[in-house]
Amino acid sequence: MTTQNEIRVSNPTSVEDFDAVKALFREHEKELSEEICFQNFDVEMQNIQTIYSLPKGALLLATCQGEVAGVVGMVGVGEGIAEMKRLYVRPKWRSKGIGKILCEKIMRTARDASYSLMRLETFSRLDGAIALYLNQGFKISEESEKSPSRDKNICVMVASL
Repeated sequence: MTTQNEIRVSNPTSVEDFDAVKALFREHEKELSEEICFQNFDVEMQNIQTIYSLPKGALLLATCQGEVAGVVGMVGVGEGIAEMKRLYVRPKWRSKGIGKILCEKIMRTARDASYSLMRLETFSRLDGAIALYLNQGFKISEESEKSPSRDKNICVMVASL
């Protein structure tokens, strides 16, 4: 059983760290088998260090037992609003609390950066992710429920920080 002491979460700083983040983002894209280019994914990959840089953004990289295990990002999207992006844990490391730790730490990072609300978008079919977010205080947004133009496969969630 993996303990929290074996899980290390840090901000990527080296070329190797950012390469690991990009690899995780690509794995996430492939696993979802969804077209996420509509989110300007290729542009995001090219500008990852700028998009996710402090003070308006952040990246967290998780390692476990010396191996890259997961990632999460955050970007500012409005006055007092941060968006959690690309939470992903490699299959080998799932069900070990890494997703929860990344979620908690990126929410703390957003709060420390003076954001008061965090939003996220996830695919409605990702029951495990939705359960994690609900357990972290997120609620399904009215944006998901009421907007006729929104993709019904997307669940928008929000949490006060």
